[in-house]
Amino acid sequence: MLASVGRRMSVPELEMLVLERIARRRPASIVRFNDGEAKLVGAPEFYAQSQLTRMLERWFRDNRLSMGQLVRLRGAVADAIRNADVVGCPDDDWPEEFSRANAVLASLADGVPLATVLVNFPQAMILDGFLQSTLTGIEFLGLVTARDVRGVVRHMLEPRRSVWYRVPEQALFSYEPHLPRHVPELFDFLCASIEVPFPGALFLVGAGPCGKVYCDVIKRRGGIAIDIGSVFDLWAGRVTRPGTDFSSVRDYYERVVGIPSPRDDDVLALAEIHQNDGDLGRSIDLLRMALRLRPGSVALGLKCVECLLLLGDAPSAHGLFQSMAQPVSHSAAVLRAFARLFRERHKTIAGEILVQALYADPTDCITLRLALDVFADARLVVPEQPTRFRRDLVIATGLALSTRPDDHALSFAAARYLGANGDMSEAIRLGVRAIALFPIEIDYYPPVIAWLRYDARDGEADTLAEEMGLLAAVPRAL
Repeated sequence: MLASVGRRMSVPELEMLVLERIARRRPASIVRFNDGEAKLVGAPEFYAQSQLTRMLERWFRDNRLSMGQLVRLRGAVADAIRNADVVGCPDDDWPEEFSRANAVLASLADGVPLATVLVNFPQAMILDGFLQSTLTGIEFLGLVTARDVRGVVRHMLEPRRSVWYRVPEQALFSYEPHLPRHVPELFDFLCASIEVPFPGALFLVGAGPCGKVYCDVIKRRGGIAIDIGSVFDLWAGRVTRPGTDFSSVRDYYERVVGIPSPRDDDVLALAEIHQNDGDLGRSIDLLRMALRLRPGSVALGLKCVECLLLLGDAPSAHGLFQSMAQPVSHSAAVLRAFARLFRERHKTIAGEILVQALYADPTDCITLRLALDVFADARLVVPEQPTRFRRDLVIATGLALSTRPDDHALSFAAARYLGANGDMSEAIRLGVRAIALFPIEIDYYPPVIAWLRYDARDGEADTLAEEMGLLAAVPRAL
């Protein structure tokens, strides 16, 4: 499989290539192509659409893409891979879901050889000391990532100048509603605004599928871009991969958190490291101490609530939220972020918080979608004025759908809520609308088929299932 893609490089060969490009100030794009990117550009030929939609959920969560945005992103990522100098990809003996990425890569290459290297080359470059020795004291270092690692990068690498281009974290900005969505708004902005200060300027990139495109943009502007992915998570103290070793950054975070008024990001990093060590109590103590200094810090509050819930202390988590609710009650997005933490095991608390969020801003469509999902799942009764709230929720949903007619996720959330409350005709109408807007979302089909059968429309249900090849997977009992 790999032979059909191109020559397989060793990590030392890749390191020599990077040194040569830096010395000669020649542009380069070195990217990773793993199962996520393969699902994006390879479905449905190589991966099931359901595998792609699960990946989109992980990347973008509430900020769902339209079909047009998905097609555009898919094309941009495919072009960036073709234009790369070296592509990191899995070995053929890896589990099939990962190794299948090589078949997708071969189809992208279309007979043109692509140099490849093992996909985890960034971790190898750290283990053998290459990144540290090469980047220490470097003239310029660009950082394209969601993580604010400027402090730890200055500590470890001491670049003479560094610039951070901030991108959204995977899935959601959470409590920062003033920031634009990654795709399309911020994606277009970053593609236009990334500046390469001189030929051969080095950039480290970690931005999911969009990061491949940013690497291509940097190369086209004369820079050297290396897609290091989850290395940024390691430097930020975040656990996003199993077996993460924080020994290289632990001392730094323990030192900077010990100074007066440490930065929230540094406190969060050390709390995450303690959590990864299995010491939730230490994480909670650290976060509570920081919250005494900055009681209105949403980031610290969210992390502390998360740790308390992981510890099984829901009353303390709820109490902490209530103590913070007053200073943050103006923001529906902040309340939504807290509600999401309580949703899995404490739906009633999540519902109460979402009521506050919707009355704070009934036009916030992401909060509206979450509320519709939670109330459809739990059949919750709102403690105060339930009839009024249900009426207001339906009115807000209708207004949102009129202003966002292409929002398939909102249409489906509204359909689920109406179906749970017995309005099958409207549930069917909105469910079919969601399918028409985003037909690759397999999870939309079974509920719509169930509503059709409940409404004695078996023929329509069977037709819909047959058209999508799903009839065998959807039991008649629905």
